[in-house]
Order: sequence, then structure tokens, then C-alpha cells
Amino acid sequence: MVADIRHKEDVSAHSLRQLRIPDELLRTVSSDLHADLKYMNRKITRFRAQIMGDLPADRAADTAERIEEQLETHRTEPIDTVYIEQGVLIRIAEQVMFAIATADLNLVAGDTLENRAEEAIANLEKAISEDIALHQPEQLLKSAGNALVITLIYAVWIWVLLRLGRLFERRLMKLTGQTLRGSIAGEIATDSQQKVKIVKYARQFVQIIGMLLILASSYLWLTAVLKRFPYTRPWGEALGDYLLGIIAWVGNGIIRAIPGLFIVTVIYVLTRTLSRLLSAVFTAVEEERLHIPGLHADTAQPTRKLAIVALWLLAVVVAYPYLPGAGTDAFKGLSVFVGLVLSLGSTGVVNQAMSGFMLMYSRALRVGDWVQVGGVEGEVLQLAMLSTKVRTRAGEEVTVPNAVVISKETVNYTRFAEAGIRVDTTVTIGYDTPWRQVHALLEEAATRTPGLRQDPPPFVLQTGLSDWYPEYRLVAVIEDPPSRPQVLSALHANIQDLFNQFGVQIMSPHYINDPPEPFMVPPDRRSPLPAPPEDLAEAKPEPTSES
Repeated sequence: MVADIRHKEDVSAHSLRQLRIPDELLRTVSSDLHADLKYMNRKITRFRAQIMGDLPADRAADTAERIEEQLETHRTEPIDTVYIEQGVLIRIAEQVMFAIATADLNLVAGDTLENRAEEAIANLEKAISEDIALHQPEQLLKSAGNALVITLIYAVWIWVLLRLGRLFERRLMKLTGQTLRGSIAGEIATDSQQKVKIVKYARQFVQIIGMLLILASSYLWLTAVLKRFPYTRPWGEALGDYLLGIIAWVGNGIIRAIPGLFIVTVIYVLTRTLSRLLSAVFTAVEEERLHIPGLHADTAQPTRKLAIVALWLLAVVVAYPYLPGAGTDAFKGLSVFVGLVLSLGSTGVVNQAMSGFMLMYSRALRVGDWVQVGGVEGEVLQLAMLSTKVRTRAGEEVTVPNAVVISKETVNYTRFAEAGIRVDTTVTIGYDTPWRQVHALLEEAATRTPGLRQDPPPFVLQTGLSDWYPEYRLVAVIEDPPSRPQVLSALHANIQDLFNQFGVQIMSPHYINDPPEPFMVPPDRRSPLPAPPEDLAEAKPEPTSES
């Protein structure tokens, strides 16, 4: 249709406006059959419709040939448009080159005939000027000279970058070596090979930065050189537009994120201030400088942790919609993934945490208490949310999970002691020994044992009347809790010495029948070699009513 109009020299612009393409000869093809009209490597417009049997690719090829034939006549002006009932005609020197039909428009993207026509004319003018410049040797020489100057500047810049990179690399390696000598990383990397690796990583970091700068410079050089020549100018413009598009996209993203970041900053500052205020209040309660009804000093620390965690969680929930990218699918997917990981891996953690809170709020243990829990005996160093740290009498730090502390029997030696930590031991003596004598012997053994307090005085309890013997329990208060094993050992030694000295037989561990003679150690055999000589004072037997 366009070719027929082009060869009718007597067709006026007025008559062209009256043209109408039959509907059966104008239809839209599928999106995968569209074709771009290009001339001088520049996109002029895009065809989407089939007109009079010509597919978009055929229309693009025929139009490119007509433009080239028209330029051979050296008649390139004016370039104008003629609107017809179903589109617009693009003309060069009053010769119709191609038509943009309404079926060529992408209505979803907001295309209009006016916009498409203006865009096609602007691109066509650039292509024609580039075609003219391509056939002018002086223009090509000028373009080549400009490209050579740009290349020389690029080469000098790359040389400077490489020199600066090597200089900065040496300075950084020297600075890294000096910093390692007095830093935490240097203390961790005690092995010389590890220090070499740290320096190597610093060097690789500098090299990566230099490589990125070289790549960016090469991108700019290629863009500038391609723009110098008419035929490759569209490629250079595409590279430049792509780079500018990325910069604009990043810049627009930063600008759009500023209000949200401001709100997030305000939320962060307010939350941090409130958390510090809460910490000060709970610290005052913990140190008993402030009294709040229902809040004890022992539970102030876990309550502070709970309150601060709840405050920060609330801040995260409030600030989440204002975070940059919070509404993107990637951010949502990451949130779902993190939630899934936490839900799968938090079962044991939640169990330990709930046990820790039960332990803290039950006030069963306090820091500094001497306890026995889960088979571990020692001083409580820390009550944490997940575990309890105990220092044993051997100076070892043992971490006991809070779930174990809750599920096992716990003995607290200091909680209800009036003055110090209590220790006790049990002996079984036959019924033929007066209980008053047993009481006196046990109390005397406690008096002779260093490390046991005499105020409050030791005392004896009869805890059971078994089939073969009574059970006597000696209770005393220890001076130094960590020395409990040594004190108990000395106490047991004194008990054996005194009971042997006064002819009282200890009936443990089992008693079946009376022996022919009492099982006791005579005085002259109480400290045989290689044991050191006995240094305990001999106690005189108290007179009894029987004697």
C-alpha cells in the first residue's frame, strides 16, 4: 500500500488523509512476530501489524530499502507526517516511507500515534545525519582522531590506576602487618601462616577494588569511542543509557528510601532511649536502690531482658514497612526463609529459654549460691536464659542446660543457712553405745576440724532407728564453700580417730552379727608408716555411770 502511494506523483496530502486501509487487510499479529525498523544500526520504530499481507518483518525490510533509495537522491528534507484514518504516514521530501498503523501501537504501554510519530521522526533524522556523516571522509577522520585521543587518555588513566594500586597495596600490607601486632586479630592469628593469610586477603581486597575501577573505566571508554562513529553511535548511546539508567535507578531508590529511613532512624533512636531507661530502672531494682511492688531484685535482670527484647521486637514490627525493599518479593521470601529456619531450629532453644525463665522467676538459685545440680556441685557463676554456669571445687566451669536444672533435683546449701554454708555427714553406731556419747564424739570431731565454724555450734540429729543401728547426722557450718571436700575429709578423719580412741565401733556400711572383738584401730597403729605421725591431741574418756 505504501509503495503504491509513493509512486503516485499526483497524490496530494489532502487526498492521503482520505485514505483508509480495508479492515480485512489490516490486522495485529502475535507479539513474537513484531519487527523493528532499523537504519544505520538505529531503531526507528517497531511494527506490530500485518498490512495488506505484509508481515512486520517484510514491512521493516521494504522500508529500509525505500529510505536508502531516497537518500541516494540526496533529498532528505523535509521529514513530515500525514495522518490518515487508521494511522499516520511518515514522509521524506513528500515521499511516503512507511506507515504507523493503530494496530502497531502498544496500548498497554500507553502508545499514541502522536508519540510514536514524533519518536520515529527523531530517530529517522539521526539515522539520516549519521548516514551522511558516514559518507564524508573528513568526518570519519575527525571521529577517528577523537577516538584516538580518548584511547590515549584511557591508557594513561589505566597506567595511573595500576601504579596507584601497587603503591596502595604496599602501604596497606605494611599497615596491616603493623596493625596485626597490637590488634585482636593479631592475638587470634598466633600462627605466622595465619597472619600471612590475613595480609593476603587484604592484598586481594585491594586488587578487587582496582579491577572494578579498571572495568568501570573500560566501560566508559568503550561507550565514548562507539559514540564517535556514525554507525556504532547507537551502540554507544545504548551503553550510556544503560549506565545512566542504573545510576538513575539507584539514585531514585535512594531518594525514595530517604523518608522511610528517616522514620526507621527515629524509631531506632526512641527504642534505644527507652531501652536505656528500662535498663537503668531495672538495674536500680537489682541493686535495691529502687523498690517496685511485685518486682524482686533476683528477678530484675530476667525481667529487664524480657522487657528490652519485647521493646525491640515491637520496634522491628513498626519499622518493617518503612525499610527499603520491604515490599519486594525478595525481601518477603527472605523473611519467610528466616521464619522457617527459626521455627525449625528453635524448639530446643525455646525449651531451654522457658526453663531459664522458670528458674529465674522461681528464685531457686542465685549467683554466689553453693549448689549441687545435675551431679555437679559448686558455686553458681551465672544464671542465663539458656544455661546455668557453675564453678566446681576443682575450679572448673561447668555449663548445665536449664532444662536439666529444672528436671533434676537441686540442692542449695546456702539459701537457708543462717550464717554460711552447711555441711553434714552421717554415721551409724550400734545400740549398745549410749547416744549421748556419740553426740559428744561427733561434736568434738567438728570442733577439732579446721574450716568449720563454732558459731553457730555444730549439732547432731538422730535421723533414723534402723534394724541394727541408729543413724546420726552431724551438721556444721563451713567457712569457705570451695574447700568443702577438704573440710569433709578432715572431719571424717577426726571422727574415725575419736571413735577408735574411745572404743566405739562404727557399724557402717552393713551390720549382720556382732564380731568376736570390736573392729577398731588400736592407738599404737593409728598412724603407721608411711603416714605422718599423729598430731591430734589425745582426748581423755569421760567417766560414765557404769565406771
